[in-house]
Amino acid sequence: MQPQCRNRIILLGPVGGWKTTLGRKVARALRSPFFDLDEMFCDRELNIRHYIQSHGYPAYARKNGDLLLQFLTKPPDLYGARAFVRSP
Repeated sequence: MQPQCRNRIILLGPVGGWKTTLGRKVARALRSPFFDLDEMFCDRELNIRHYIQSHGYPAYARKNGDLLLQFLTKPPDLYGARAFVRSP
């Protein structure tokens, strides 16, 4: 299934790279919802640190990638998270 990214701004970067802070500001300026993949992961699975301790980083990376793909291929209104801004 091809990701459908129309009308979305996706912020990528390292941990602590200001993605959440910038994303919140951009979303506020655009009057758009704000989504965060980390929060989505925690809502669906477990605290990320605990998940990695229990299942290992490769399992986390796979699950996180699957979650990102789901987010990109379904309406963002179905998800309550922070790392993405959907423009009006």
